Amino acid sequence: MRAIIIFFISVLFITNSYSQWVKQNTDLPRGSKVYDIQFINQNTGFAVAIAPYFSGTDFYSYFLKTTNGGVGWTRDSSMGEVFTTVCFLDANTGFVSSFMFRKTTDGGITWVEVNHAHSGELKKLMFLNPNTGFAIGPSFVERTTNGGTNWADVWVNLDGSYDATFLTSNIGYIAGGVSGFTTNGGSNWAYLDSLKGLRGISNFNANNLMACGTLQSGIVKSTNGGVNWYKVYNCNNADTIYNSLKYFNSNNAIVAGNKGRIIVTTNGGSNWGMQYSGVNTNLKKITFIDSQTGWICGDSSVILKTTNAGGDYITFAQENHSAVTNNFSVSQNYPNPFNPLTRINYELSITNYVSIKVYDNLGNEVQTLVNEKQNAGSHSIDFNASLLPSGVYFYKLITENFSETKKMILVK
Repeated sequence: MRAIIIFFISVLFITNSYSQWVKQNTDLPRGSKVYDIQFINQNTGFAVAIAPYFSGTDFYSYFLKTTNGGVGWTRDSSMGEVFTTVCFLDANTGFVSSFMFRKTTDGGITWVEVNHAHSGELKKLMFLNPNTGFAIGPSFVERTTNGGTNWADVWVNLDGSYDATFLTSNIGYIAGGVSGFTTNGGSNWAYLDSLKGLRGISNFNANNLMACGTLQSGIVKSTNGGVNWYKVYNCNNADTIYNSLKYFNSNNAIVAGNKGRIIVTTNGGSNWGMQYSGVNTNLKKITFIDSQTGWICGDSSVILKTTNAGGDYITFAQENHSAVTNNFSVSQNYPNPFNPLTRINYELSITNYVSIKVYDNLGNEVQTLVNEKQNAGSHSIDFNASLLPSGVYFYKLITENFSETKKMILVK
């Protein structure tokens, strides 16, 4: 009886400890994607979303606004273009953009078109002050010095830019396929060839930056203003992409990415843990107004909110390709029982083709976690069972000369 009581107490702890991101009701059409989100205070926030027409071949945009912290959102789809970025200077003055610019000075009630220098799609809008701002495209940068009335090209021929941040009014960084930096407020930019495959970048002061991205980049960090960078997290596989992050201080950062992944560090990147997002869709942008209250937006009409920095998390070990082992093995998933996130660690003695699949209690395959050639060493993979019912499941690791199956329990 005592063992049963302890089991249910453990299950209750697992369930409660991951319910710290709460999904907000946007009432958007099915299939909508919330591309960008910004809050200027605890109550007032803005977002832009793209929704498909019923035919599924064309799209239209929504501008969303909340004045109660995200509990309720007003929607405007009358602008007639597709917008994927939003940036507000205060409660009244703001911009939305993608291939076109629009500006409002009354909090989104009315909009006017703004001419800009480049015809490409914009990925990021940011302002250093009410006059000076930057628009980041996949292969260009534009700058305004008069509050967005006029824009001019300041850099071209980038490679897939996604995000940007400024350490001071002069020193700034762009994150992308190939990243770059400026030391004179954007008048001139230079390539940063050591940083590739980035999607998001954040800093909390003039010395400390962190950036996230694809398998190519993982998560990288600088403590000397971007002069030197080093990796603090390796992405597990090619489809693990982290799109946005918030770097709060020397210890704390939150990173969001595809498949509903939210990971955190509380010691500057030395160790990482996973938070329960409650969704299994791609997460695109993070915004926080203080160290505790923040929002994340993404596909499937998702806007998530936390008031305690996402709450608890599962601590997990880093993947290490250099630690070569003497045999093949797959560890018991942790935690187990779980709800709905768990992690599977495994060892490869030599470079090998690896398959890890999950089966239900009847032997039906429900998900493929790994299906690729991997290097020798220690590896890990995360399993998100948010779309599956409670029950007993099995995961099986198969290589060319080895296979092993283990049982795990999903309790919701």
